[in-house]
Amino acid sequence: RVGAFRILLSPDLVDLNENIMVLFNGEKIFDARVAPDIEFMLRDYLANRDRRLVFANEIELRPLK
Repeated sequence: RVGAFRILLSPDLVDLNENIMVLFNGEKIFDARVAPDIEFMLRDYLANRDRRLVFANEIELRPLK
């Protein structure tokens, strides 16, 4: 019963030069390259002030029903 969710992407955890594939209940719901977003990085840093874990972008998903 998940209506929507987001995945935060860190260049330390995923290779942003490759497509990011997300499976939900066994179905592929996302498969694309996600570029770093400087505006998102600044907003996220200002909200969290965590220099050790910097997120480069996010994926917002609404799974198909």
